[in-house]
Amino acid sequence: MSFTLTFGQEGPCATAQVVWSVDGNTYNFRSDNNFVSWISTIFTVADAVSGNGGDLLVSSDQLPPVQGGNGNLWAEYNAGTVLAGNARGIGAVDWQQGRGLATQVASGTYATVGGGFGNTASNGYATVGGGIQNTASDVYATIGGGGGNTASNSYATVGGGDSNTASNGYATVGGGRTNSASGYVSTVAGGLSNTASGNYATVGGGSANTASNEEATVGGGQGNTASGIYSTVAGGYTNTASGIYATVAGGLTNIASSDYATVGGGKSNTASGSSSTVGGGDGNNASTTFASVAGGYANTASGVYTFVGGGTSNTASGNYATVGGGSANTASNDYATVGGGKNNIASGESTTVAGGYTNTASGYYATVGGGTYNSASGFSNATVGGGGSNSASGAYGATVGGGKTNTASGSYATVGGGNTNTASDVRSTVAGGQNNTASGSYATVGGGFEALADRYGMFAHASGFFSIQGDAQAVEFIARAVTTGTATQILNLDGSGTRFTIRNYSVLSGLCTISGFSVDGAKVAIYQRSICITNVGGTTVLRSNSVVGTDFETDATWNVTITADNVNDSLQILCLGSTGDTVRWVAVFRGLEIATEAP
Repeated sequence: MSFTLTFGQEGPCATAQVVWSVDGNTYNFRSDNNFVSWISTIFTVADAVSGNGGDLLVSSDQLPPVQGGNGNLWAEYNAGTVLAGNARGIGAVDWQQGRGLATQVASGTYATVGGGFGNTASNGYATVGGGIQNTASDVYATIGGGGGNTASNSYATVGGGDSNTASNGYATVGGGRTNSASGYVSTVAGGLSNTASGNYATVGGGSANTASNEEATVGGGQGNTASGIYSTVAGGYTNTASGIYATVAGGLTNIASSDYATVGGGKSNTASGSSSTVGGGDGNNASTTFASVAGGYANTASGVYTFVGGGTSNTASGNYATVGGGSANTASNDYATVGGGKNNIASGESTTVAGGYTNTASGYYATVGGGTYNSASGFSNATVGGGGSNSASGAYGATVGGGKTNTASGSYATVGGGNTNTASDVRSTVAGGQNNTASGSYATVGGGFEALADRYGMFAHASGFFSIQGDAQAVEFIARAVTTGTATQILNLDGSGTRFTIRNYSVLSGLCTISGFSVDGAKVAIYQRSICITNVGGTTVLRSNSVVGTDFETDATWNVTITADNVNDSLQILCLGSTGDTVRWVAVFRGLEIATEAP
């Protein structure tokens, strides 16, 4: 193979041609002339390659004819026709042998087309390595190869592939097909129909992905969009990160639409609150600032700092509310918590339902430990430990430990357990058993069956009944008062004004022990009486008042008198001290209560 050197400078050999052999500086002439020595002295093979000494073109004897111009280096195609192409730029290199248009040449200053067909390098230092119908149209733009690619801004780069576009400064498309890097310093590594339109945006690959804001990133997958500043979609299908710094790690049809929002993966999840998070799952929604759903299905965290751990159809809508898991649970007030279970509701502030089924904690600081159909509904601090169909509805601090169908409806009332028990007055208690009622303030039923403690501080125990609750029971009462000097005082159940009443159509019989003790500790007395008192139709009669044993008194002027108060239907215990003494008196009555229905 040999090369033909054609030079058109002025001189004695202006029209001479020298054919250089490939093995060195040997030559011969295409036409006669007398300047062989001058040619061989001035021109070398290196001159031919570099263009020194004149406007030079190089072609092999296997290529079409060549033609020179402006210190460039190019291979001519069909000399004298349009397909030979327009003039090349100063210092340009164009080894392309074919084109469809005359403009498809290295027309930029020092531009380069390495080869291929129909390629254009139309601005300074633009480069097309090869391929077909590629265009590098701005300074320092580069296309490595492929077909139909465009690098149309300064320093833009397309590595290869098909129909890719890098249209902004320093934008890059590595390869693939129909990809577009239109943001400043944006990048599409490859894939199909991807777009990086934000400044510094990046699409790693995949198909139909878009990074449309500053520093936005889509790693791959299909149909994903990172449209917020610094937003990221790592992969998956049709995911969207539209908030500032929003992130979707992957999955299907997930949305992180607020600033700093995150969706880890899964399907159809939405993190729409600022700094909200959905870890994964399907159909979950974290819609308020710092709200989180870890996973599961169709869960919603819609209050500030709310959290749903998982499960299905759970809602944490109060600020700082939490649902750990389970199904169809709701924590709808501030700091409310449902641990799990199904159909549970924590609707009061700082309420808790640990689990179970269809439980409700609706008062402030109310708690249901578990079970089913339980309700802690008092104004505050109500508690149901578990069991079924229990209710703690007292205004403050009502408690049901467990069991079934128990009710604590008084403030600070307590039912420990059992079945169908009721503590309905202030600080009343039913420890357990069945069908027991403590309806007096501070009244207590220890257990058993069908007991009724309906007066202040009363204790009752029964193991059954004749016809109505409390008609066959053991009872206990405590009464107290303080005497000063010789003034007589009635002992009352609360120490001030609550009388020791007798139920209508009932008899109260038993042993009453009364003791007095002076506050200076110098005097003491004790009395025991066997008492039987009845109330029939509103008429109260003391049937028996017998001394039991021997009374003891350190001061003989002290005394106790027991009577029936028919006006108030009560047992009346009157205590008398002595001059100069302040005496504390306490009476305990233990006995039986038998009741009957009105005739």
